[in-house]
Amino acid sequence: MQRKSTKNADPHVVKQEKVAPPRRLSGGATIETRKAPDRSDLSDERIRELGVNHEQGNVTDLREGVGGARYEQTTGNPLGSSATEGVDFYDGDTPISLKGPLARKDTGEILPINDSMVDGLADSVVKGAKTNTVARDIVVDTLGLSDAQRSRLTERITEGLEDFDAMPTNIVILE
Repeated sequence: MQRKSTKNADPHVVKQEKVAPPRRLSGGATIETRKAPDRSDLSDERIRELGVNHEQGNVTDLREGVGGARYEQTTGNPLGSSATEGVDFYDGDTPISLKGPLARKDTGEILPINDSMVDGLADSVVKGAKTNTVARDIVVDTLGLSDAQRSRLTERITEGLEDFDAMPTNIVILE
């Protein structure tokens, strides 16, 4: 499948569309949902650039490149690479941990997603929020999930962090 280099003439133009206002949980975590562009709207070149995982010794991870490119398109903020363990990217000075999308690392193509995978993604977000002391912003890319799976994911994250009261954690869910 061949992809266009980009449908957006200026790939860093803010396309923010918040699906729901940020919600603060009782423990201090904030969950915000934003509408992100489809995979076909992303630059293959930028996906490859962001898909070099410096944190893991410069291995190629196009899954991470897709998630990073979707975040950039959604926020209009260019991401910087990271060699810091627990940090996938930097948005300016803000360290970000990326969870998802559920895709192949070698191609970035979305996998068939089942409820067990959704639960695993939710558990990874909760664990990251509770144990990652470097990145307090967690970006969750839900590309390929159905509406029901996104709802299940958000519900499980909310339940897992409801009473967590350590450092504030900002969770941005990309739809």
